[in-house]
Amino acid sequence: MLAEFDLSGKVAVVASGGQSAAVELIRYLHAADAKIAVIAGPEKAGEIADELPAGTALCIPTDVTRETEVLKAMDRTFAEFGKIDILVNSFNEELWKPVLDVTEKEWRQAMQANATSVFLTCKAAAHYMTAQRSGSIVNMISALAERGIPAGAVYCAAMGAVLEMTRAMAIEWAPMNVRVNAVGAGWRERPAGATGKDIMARYIPAQRRMRAGDILPMVRFLASDAASFISGCLYTVDGGLMARA
Repeated sequence: MLAEFDLSGKVAVVASGGQSAAVELIRYLHAADAKIAVIAGPEKAGEIADELPAGTALCIPTDVTRETEVLKAMDRTFAEFGKIDILVNSFNEELWKPVLDVTEKEWRQAMQANATSVFLTCKAAAHYMTAQRSGSIVNMISALAERGIPAGAVYCAAMGAVLEMTRAMAIEWAPMNVRVNAVGAGWRERPAGATGKDIMARYIPAQRRMRAGDILPMVRFLASDAASFISGCLYTVDGGLMARA
């Protein structure tokens, strides 16, 4: 059974907006013996590249909101490694503003960063996956894809868009043995040095916020052959938060 969780020999593309969670994800997948290609914005690519060991990984500076650049990045990955087995999307551009204060520009930027980027990377990766008739796509989103919150309409809408893309793509590509799933993250740990009472942590049934080590095993499971008959699903890792009424 453990062999089904093995990622050795797999080629994983991590598409990221450059958040710290992506760096932890890269380390985790590499420790599982996957070869890694990272597609990240040019302003973050340098930082991420420093985390990648030579020979088994590459970082490709890419504007992930432009289809031509995303296609070039996937082509380069295929040329380097000969296949694309896994795509993990990790985009989390937050916007917390009351609806009446949100500008059209802010709406467009948030949707571009969180939803358009995922659409383009999924489309580009699926070009190779459907041809080889195998592949797994994991979209890391927020549990707020299924829950509204004050001052979060734009962010919730973007996460919801990715969730529905996940479900629709899963149905469309299932005949070609390409799986698409989503992992919904709960409230993440506060930055180091944060002060004051953590009211949110008290509201979470598990009585603490999510750590990277809580969500990464789920990503690995969905990327692996152990989840070969799972597609179109959302798995929420939130300490029981979304179970509340």
